[in-house]
Amino acid sequence: MRPLVSFVCTLLLTKKWIPVAKRANLVGKEMNKPDGPLVAELGGVWVTAGILAGIIYYIALNTFLLNQSSINLFIFATLCTILIIALIGFIDDILGWKIGLSQLQKPLLTIPAALSMMVINAGYSYMSIPLFGDINFGILYPLLLVPIGIVGAANGFNMLAGYNGLEGGMGFVIISALSIVAYVKGESWVAMIGFVTAAALIAFLIFNWFPAKIFPGNEFTYMLGAIMVCMAILGNMEKLAIVLFYTLLY
Repeated sequence: MRPLVSFVCTLLLTKKWIPVAKRANLVGKEMNKPDGPLVAELGGVWVTAGILAGIIYYIALNTFLLNQSSINLFIFATLCTILIIALIGFIDDILGWKIGLSQLQKPLLTIPAALSMMVINAGYSYMSIPLFGDINFGILYPLLLVPIGIVGAANGFNMLAGYNGLEGGMGFVIISALSIVAYVKGESWVAMIGFVTAAALIAFLIFNWFPAKIFPGNEFTYMLGAIMVCMAILGNMEKLAIVLFYTLLY
């Protein structure tokens, strides 16, 4: 039911937004088609809305029906990360091409998105490193590794943009894989964050697959990269996330 809420919200809002964006001249030229048609932009806003709707619905169930409110703190921290990085991506979409944000400015702007995960000390500071064994990073984990992971993944995934459906398709594969592994490990609430996100991506891909009727924008790519890292941190799946990210994106 939670993924269904996310799917329906994303589907309806994206469908309604396409003609509105064209009337408002919020469009971009399709560079990969000979005639270069104008396509609606800022599709990531509605994917974000769908994901938030699904997660908030899940929080309500945790609070009033499932008696699992103890995990709500971590889910709310994830929501904060999603909202902050979505806002940063939206600003980049609106102003980036006008004022020319540098490659240094973009990662610096995404640092605040890591704050919510840092202040709750999310994740496990013990990590198994090849050739070194188990290492306890202690306070360095939330203060150093968490922001590096979120900033790196958000900006790395943002570099993927280019072809119709590529960002959404690859995001769906990575997040679905993380969700399945989290569910098998018994971290069903982490898996649910991923399933809700995957459902929103399916709805968006209906309009973003070739020939695209809407572009996702930087908000979309920043957000998906951050969600991947949040899931990896909360589900203790950092190594899997690195392997998936590197294999599918590079």
